[in-house]
Amino acid sequence: MYAVFCCRKNKNRSVDPPCLDPLDFGIGEEPDPESLLRRGRVGMFVSKEHAEGALRTTGKRLSGQAFTKDFEFLILECVDRSR
Repeated sequence: MYAVFCCRKNKNRSVDPPCLDPLDFGIGEEPDPESLLRRGRVGMFVSKEHAEGALRTTGKRLSGQAFTKDFEFLILECVDRSR
């Protein structure tokens, strides 16, 4: 499983550690349901390719907006430890 996170671009990274925020698509009445945005939960993808595709699609939809300019985006592998 994979998840997409964003981290605010920061020139003072040596002083201010990065903070990763999880991204997910909208559910119900949330705005812009087809875009990955900070929604307070982690959206999981079955493969890295699916996560990359979702991030590309979101990048195209939000091209030029502050969100895409102010943040860096990372795809991280997630491991199920519930067993």
